[in-house]
Amino acid sequence: MELIFLGTIVGLKGLDGTLKVATDEDILPKQNAKVKVGYSIKYSQEFTILDYKITNSKYNYLKLVEINGIEEAKKLIEMGVYLSEDDIIVDNTKKDYPNELGYSVIDFKTGEEIGIAVEIVPNPGNDLILVKTESGEFFIPFVDVFVKSFDEKEKKILVELLDGMI
Repeated sequence: MELIFLGTIVGLKGLDGTLKVATDEDILPKQNAKVKVGYSIKYSQEFTILDYKITNSKYNYLKLVEINGIEEAKKLIEMGVYLSEDDIIVDNTKKDYPNELGYSVIDFKTGEEIGIAVEIVPNPGNDLILVKTESGEFFIPFVDVFVKSFDEKEKKILVELLDGMI
């Protein structure tokens, strides 16, 4: 089995342990594919891909089944990701976030619903959450300072906003 270099883990995205992978090619691995992560193939650990998103920026996003949070993910920064050629999807059309999220956006301080997150917009610096309210729309940067939790099961995003953001 020939392994190819997918990219280097250069950072984190969000709160769930999603990894930013710097890569020069738009290789789309299969979901549930096994990958090796380490400083070299010889000194690597095996993981399973839960999700992989190719973006318009220089980073793609990798979610691994075995990584459930930021602390576990931080240990993988600067490591390479290696993938079997058999686990590559040939049709590498861009895969992005769903257009309609429909997540409730809840104020961290008051517990009240602010609006509905309708889209996550990929952005080179950090992704943005587009929130629709009764009075209009606004963006929240998808960073730890503002996003306190992102609950996919409950479809809720807990945020702490600065005065004047809405």
